[in-house]
Amino acid sequence: MQHIRRSERGASLIEFALILPIFLMLVLGMFDIGQGFNTYMGMLNATREGALWISRNPDDVAGMDDRLNYELGQIGLTAGVMTVSRTPNKTSYDADDLITVELAYPYPLLFGAVTGLPTLTLHTEHTMRVQ
Repeated sequence: MQHIRRSERGASLIEFALILPIFLMLVLGMFDIGQGFNTYMGMLNATREGALWISRNPDDVAGMDDRLNYELGQIGLTAGVMTVSRTPNKTSYDADDLITVELAYPYPLLFGAVTGLPTLTLHTEHTMRVQ
C-alpha cells in the first residue's frame, strides 16, 4: 500500500504542469480577442463620426479628419498607423452625395508567433448621404 501512495505523490504537480500552458493560452487569447474587439468598436465609432461630420459639413474635410483623430485617440490610436480613405475623395461634397469613410488597421496579435499571423487587418466603413 505504501508503494502505491509513493508513486502518486507527484501526479498533481505533473497534471498542473501539463494544464498550465493551455490555461494561460486560453486566458491570454481571451485578452487578445477582447482588445481586438475594443479596437474594432472604436474604429467603427470613428468611421461613423467622420461620415456624420462630412454629411452635415460637406465643405469641411479637415474637420472630418479631426473627428476621426479624436475618436481614434479615445482608444489610443492615431490615423498615422492606419489607412483612412473617403469615397469619393473630393475637397467638397454636394447634397445627396453618398460618402463612405473607411479605416483599415493592422492589429498586432499577441500570439502572432504561435499562430503564424503577426497581424490581423481590422476594416470598418460607414456610408452616409450628404444633407
